Amino acid sequence: MNFHLSFPFTLLLAGSLAQAADVQLLNQIGDDQRYERLSLSIDGKPAGRLDVGRATSLPEAQIKLPVEPNRLFWRYSVKGLSQPLKGQRQSLQGGGVLVLNQAVHSRLSGPDALRQLPDRLTALFAQLPQSEPFTGYKVHTSPPASAAVIAAAEKRLGVTLPAFYKAVVQSRGAWRFGNATHTIVELLPPQRLQSATRWLQEKPEWPSATGAKRLKALGRDVVFMVSGSASGEYASAGTPWLWRFGTATPCKDGNPSWTEGMIHYEDFLIEDSDPYTDFFEDRGSCQSIDDRLSYSAQSDLIESLSSLEVSFVSNERPASLERDDESQGNSVKVFFRSHGL
Repeated sequence: MNFHLSFPFTLLLAGSLAQAADVQLLNQIGDDQRYERLSLSIDGKPAGRLDVGRATSLPEAQIKLPVEPNRLFWRYSVKGLSQPLKGQRQSLQGGGVLVLNQAVHSRLSGPDALRQLPDRLTALFAQLPQSEPFTGYKVHTSPPASAAVIAAAEKRLGVTLPAFYKAVVQSRGAWRFGNATHTIVELLPPQRLQSATRWLQEKPEWPSATGAKRLKALGRDVVFMVSGSASGEYASAGTPWLWRFGTATPCKDGNPSWTEGMIHYEDFLIEDSDPYTDFFEDRGSCQSIDDRLSYSAQSDLIESLSSLEVSFVSNERPASLERDDESQGNSVKVFFRSHGL
């Protein structure tokens, strides 16, 4: 990973993002490089140079990128050459899309997430480039659930389902937002609600050998939503979202209280840890999960769409110019990547 030179972008966004945000694009010379000569273009127009070298003092440039209301992404291209300390010059080139992370979150956040999130995701994808990897994502909706179907699920699970969940599945139905192989997030219909123990036992990549006692402890928990699942070459069961019932005082409407949370795969593999205390909020919650749901959808969206051509950038962490490790010969592909969003 080579390179160094910062380009603070002043992003003037409308609405909740009206404040300017500086997104830094960094280029740093590598230990094995003598110099690099690179030019940057934004939306097909020259935006500056990313030249670095050992024998020169590295200049720092600033680019103010004007942003119209509701703007979400920018196309960029980088090209130039690199001279290693040893060996022949290399041609460097790359390009793709920079997506502003804060703009994504502002479009997904808001009240009534279980009902409105699929519509917010649809609106978001309509504003992204209509090309791979953004194509094919849409809402898949189940038929509205009848009172009898909900009652049967409650009897089978031995719980009283939260009122806000029942209102959603009775009015618009359960839903999934994804494409043919990947799901950003899915709200399960009453017929598919199941205990966390059973859900884990049916998923080969979630080892049940972590202890019968731990699995039994999850038997009173209900999986109501799954995020980040995929099929095909990179198949994944995703992350289960759970309700835990009867652990605190009743809600104001008299229904049993419940606690929301999720089981993270890496945490679950730690055999001496409790299977739920690390991922549940304070007990006795009687409200929906709006903000956590929007953040989870955003996280799964970033994980599934990030590639050499797509980078989600933020004013909180710089985006660094990196090399494709699979590049061969004297032609090297470069791209921007921001870590830890």
